[in-house]
Amino acid sequence: MLLVFNPVSFANYGHNGDLFPRWYGTVAAFSGTSPYSAEVSGEIQRTFHGHALAPGEEKDEQRFANPAYVIFLLWPLTTVDFWTVKIISALAMVGMIMVLPLLWLDALGRKARLRSRLAMSFFLLGLVPTIHALRLQQLAIPVVLFVTLGFLFIRRGQLAWAGAAFALSTIKPQMALAPLLWLAIWIAGDWKGRWKLAAGFVATLAALSFGAELIVPGWIPQFVDGLRAYGHYADTRPLLVFLLGGFAGGLAVAGVLAFFLASAARSRRYPASTPEFAGAMALSFCVGALCVPAIRGPYNHLLLIPAVLVVADKMQGIAGRIIFLALLVVPTLIAAANNILQLPATLVVSTALVMECVPPLCIAVAMIVVEARSFRDALSARLAFRPDSSL
Repeated sequence: MLLVFNPVSFANYGHNGDLFPRWYGTVAAFSGTSPYSAEVSGEIQRTFHGHALAPGEEKDEQRFANPAYVIFLLWPLTTVDFWTVKIISALAMVGMIMVLPLLWLDALGRKARLRSRLAMSFFLLGLVPTIHALRLQQLAIPVVLFVTLGFLFIRRGQLAWAGAAFALSTIKPQMALAPLLWLAIWIAGDWKGRWKLAAGFVATLAALSFGAELIVPGWIPQFVDGLRAYGHYADTRPLLVFLLGGFAGGLAVAGVLAFFLASAARSRRYPASTPEFAGAMALSFCVGALCVPAIRGPYNHLLLIPAVLVVADKMQGIAGRIIFLALLVVPTLIAAANNILQLPATLVVSTALVMECVPPLCIAVAMIVVEARSFRDALSARLAFRPDSSL
């Protein structure tokens, strides 16, 4: 945490973070200017790069690239300067991080002593995904919180509230895509009992979209144009395509999606309190990390918390758990060494690539193995149950 909140680092990473373009766009929107406009983009670029980017200049354009209704989340911060916004958002995000493991334990129906819950919160606070998200002041943190609350509401039977929470998570649509796909399949498994989840999601998303339309008229086509531009100045390839290339990566993505859909179809009729639901839910986050474009950054790994909990619960023996713990701790030690020892730039880049790719791959593979074993056991049990036809 000292790497984030020491005075030098906190000052340097202020306007280089991801919150500033969203905050500045929100201020512009409530002042009557479209946050997607060239004027607003130019002002943001002057803050980041010292000048408005010329056509063809190969730098991150730092546009306002979220759905317009993100302005409702940031609206309370539009009356203060950005330095104050940084402090408020940093404290709020730390609080969100601290509460995430506690909410996931309840959402998964896991019991733990208060001491263990606090240990998990502080442990998460010191990991690379958290530090990366806090340094960049990433809206990924509230997105993960909304998704977590959504699954907690499902666990408690409050489906309309769950739908509202998932609608709020679409302020970064790519992060919510895979969990929403799983929920659509799950709702279809018992429409009469689960329609309120869909109704809460659609109603909240419609209200957010309509409200944004009143403040930023015509925001949807502007947002789509911004997405097209984002694909040109940012590397949006899914992790598997990034690692394996276009053809092999595409095949791998197709294979992972096919396995996920088969697992989701098997689990769609199970209640939210069952291990089958928890497994399919955790698998959906892993599928997102591997297959969905534009979520490769380490801060997106916060979505893998439920998969970590499910896999750790299934692993047998202390050796396996130590290995899994090392998978989370080693990248943090590498990051600390990069910052404290001032390692050569080439080594820093290579270790950053390891931290970006290895944890989600290992967690996803472990989760797929867990789900494959569950699928195999269920199939074996079904084949073993063969009623005597003579009865």
